[in-house]
Amino acid sequence: MTSFTATFAARFERAERDGELAPHSLDALAQIATAALNALAVRARTGAPVAALDALIDATVDVICARPD
Repeated sequence: MTSFTATFAARFERAERDGELAPHSLDALAQIATAALNALAVRARTGAPVAALDALIDATVDVICARPD
């Protein structure tokens, strides 16, 4: 597990206790967060528009937190 994934997993444990997460394994959610972070870094370095980066961030949070539309 990468340090980012481990950090996300530790934070997600607290969020799970507070009922803030989608009903999936913490490790899977941490891996999703890490993958999104890596994708954002690559896209930002290659000049992706801010709106596209914001959309990816919003979608990732929606998936992890299971926010209603």
